[in-house]
Amino acid sequence: SSEFRFIGQSMLRVDAEEKVTGKAKYSADIQLPGMRYARILRGPSLFSKLISVDTSAAESMEGVEVVRDGNLVAVLHELPDMADIAISKVDGEFETDDPDVNDKSIFEHLVKHGTSKRVQDEGGDLEVGLKNSSQVFEMEYLDNYVAHAPIENHTATAFMEGDVLKIWASTQTPYPARTDVAEMLGVPEEKVHIQQIFVGGGFGGKIYNQQILEVAKLVQLTGGKPIQLAWTRREEFHYDRLRPAAVVKIKSGIDDSGKITLWDYDVFFAGGRGAKQYY
Repeated sequence: SSEFRFIGQSMLRVDAEEKVTGKAKYSADIQLPGMRYARILRGPSLFSKLISVDTSAAESMEGVEVVRDGNLVAVLHELPDMADIAISKVDGEFETDDPDVNDKSIFEHLVKHGTSKRVQDEGGDLEVGLKNSSQVFEMEYLDNYVAHAPIENHTATAFMEGDVLKIWASTQTPYPARTDVAEMLGVPEEKVHIQQIFVGGGFGGKIYNQQILEVAKLVQLTGGKPIQLAWTRREEFHYDRLRPAAVVKIKSGIDDSGKITLWDYDVFFAGGRGAKQYY
């Protein structure tokens, strides 16, 4: 119909030209005068605790600045590859108390500890359904942890402009990120500005903003220097929140005509997210 201006038309996204021509700016595209690239010392496990650290080899490199605040140990350099070399020269000793659970035993662990229950939906009578079933099927489905693996790594670029911390960040949650940074630094929220920027994929993984907190702390510790922190792929898989592992157990039955007469559906550690669990 001639009345429709948009329906049936091939419409361009408002940011289409910027993205296909490379004009679109992401956090790592922000370049500031005197900016330093940061790399952070990481333990072998999420459960690792830093016992001791030797930064002398990194400190002897020209142009390298070592920043230390408790368990946070970082190196800064005006070139990203030099920062990579510098962090490789930092010798940290870690104590690791890993949990007993692994990628094979996680499912048994979830079922054993998934004791808090809530009924999402119910109808009919399971006992009657079972009696009316000529065939009964019991199945268990295992869903592993899954990384979001966005094309753009978790990245943040920040500096102090006067008494305001300005941050360009790859985040899906700019307002909570601002709150978290302000609380960590002990400043009012109006002193933290999360700048508008494109995000190169998130899928829920960029709801959490560890890299923003890390870069904000480094800017504070260095007196407001412009700093960019881009996680490596290894860090991305190590520190990004994963989609939860889950177990789904279904006991179902059919009668002689093939009609479903029983549907008992248990989900351990996976949410509905808009899909009704009960059919």
